[in-house]
Amino acid sequence: MDTRSKILDPSGALKYLSGLGDSSFLIARGSFDVLRAEHCRRLAEKEEQPEKLIVLVTDDENPRQTVLDARTRAELVAALEVVDYVVIRGEAEADRFISSLSPTRVIEPEIPPLRDIIADVLRRRISD
Repeated sequence: MDTRSKILDPSGALKYLSGLGDSSFLIARGSFDVLRAEHCRRLAEKEEQPEKLIVLVTDDENPRQTVLDARTRAELVAALEVVDYVVIRGEAEADRFISSLSPTRVIEPEIPPLRDIIADVLRRRISD
């Protein structure tokens, strides 16, 4: 399966979720820059619940502040077996989008970034 097909636009996510009927789902929200093992462990904790997992990858308005662009981060998250679908939204739109979906729960598996690694990558990108 091409896991990139798990990345939905907002209207596709609404359509998918409306087709679930009474099924519950949860949303995990975060930037996932850089995706780390701890993110994967926290997302896998949902396996204890029979819920669908929709991951909202937030897009930073300043791409110079992230190592990877939002689409690449979404593709990495979509490759995780535990993830059912991924949606990319800007940070400013994320809360409104989540409230329009009425998920069972919202989790934020984000962990503090490894600032020195990210700063080093960004510094190298600028000098190239």
